[in-house]
Amino acid sequence: MRALDNTVQLRLKLAADGNIDKYKVRVCARGDHQEYLIDYVETHAPVVDLVCVKIFLAIVAKYRMTMRQGDVPAAYLKAKLKETVYAKQVKWFEKPGEEDKVWRLKKALYGLKQAGREWNKEID
Repeated sequence: MRALDNTVQLRLKLAADGNIDKYKVRVCARGDHQEYLIDYVETHAPVVDLVCVKIFLAIVAKYRMTMRQGDVPAAYLKAKLKETVYAKQVKWFEKPGEEDKVWRLKKALYGLKQAGREWNKEID
């Protein structure tokens, strides 16, 4: 089994007044380098159809019901992996003298093909 490459996404989060609020960093696996039946088996994750959302909102509006929205921050990062997945160290954060060592992922990273399915199994 080979180690997957990764990429780092850097982003600025701006406040309402336009000033910098936060610096955000996200490590993403290069899922496009994964091979089916070697690095992953299943990728399916259920998704809500837009028509269902519209019907739900129409019912809420018609009967003057209240509705709340929730969000799970960094949801994919909480999903435990079923398969054994290795990732290379993040460029710029490699330990000197240990550049050839890799990480064994216990939980999903953004970009893994199986991350959505694993997260769905976690919340079911």
